[in-house]
Amino acid sequence: MNDATRTGKNYTIRVREKLDRRWEEWFNGMVITTDSEGTLLTGVLPDQSALHGIIATIHRLGLQLVAVVPQDATDSPKQ
Repeated sequence: MNDATRTGKNYTIRVREKLDRRWEEWFNGMVITTDSEGTLLTGVLPDQSALHGIIATIHRLGLQLVAVVPQDATDSPKQ
């Protein structure tokens, strides 16, 4: 995806359970990574409707939602 098509907000969503990358298609192509605390879903969502869709999928799958952290897609980490 190039910069011209990356509109929306960047999100990091944490769930308690550990998922492998095979689940990415369930989450609109968000990147799945795991750590000792569970799974992180990260990526750009175009709008609030897409975010609600991800949260609904988490609910339907019976996963425990821990956090949703939005950040503007153009934001850079603060130093």
